[in-house]
Amino acid sequence: MQLIGQDRIEAHFRGLHVGDHKDRDTHQFFLEFQGRRLTNMAETLEQLLGPQRRGAKFNLVEQITPGATTA
Repeated sequence: MQLIGQDRIEAHFRGLHVGDHKDRDTHQFFLEFQGRRLTNMAETLEQLLGPQRRGAKFNLVEQITPGATTA
């Protein structure tokens, strides 16, 4: 059983070199499937995809939340 959260974590280490971080802004990375952000990290790939797993395409999306600005 492969959890969605495991895939998100593995994306950090498969040569993508991405990870949530904060500099002036907050950068968060999410998996997206069929235009929907995957937020239930306990969901299994089988629950998400059903028996048709082959050819499933996921996107890794970065969300940038601006930090505080100085006046």
